[in-house]
Amino acid sequence: FMARYDHLFSGNNRESVSLRRNLWNLVLSLQTEQRVVNALPSDERVLEEVAAIGTGRFALPESTRSQQWLEKHGDCIDQLVVEEDGLTVEGAGSGAVLRRGVTAGEVIVPVPLQHI
Repeated sequence: FMARYDHLFSGNNRESVSLRRNLWNLVLSLQTEQRVVNALPSDERVLEEVAAIGTGRFALPESTRSQQWLEKHGDCIDQLVVEEDGLTVEGAGSGAVLRRGVTAGEVIVPVPLQHI
């Protein structure tokens, strides 16, 4: 939709820009689902970019990282396995299990802490 909408107003004259902005505001105002409103850009001038990369990537530009960034800042958690049917350890419930041994004090999964 956004790619087709963007091509309707290829001119940069004042009337075209104004009409494009007003029509986009109308489109946004007609949306009844908040999820849809959140996904659509509020600024009609970025529609071409949004159509090219998708609403998710546009809204969260740092949602994907380069291999170089991951190697420098990332943590591998492939040793962590979720046991949905319960753990094989007697008395344990559902949860995660490590595939390897760990030493005391070792960080298993880095998790940000939310202070309350």
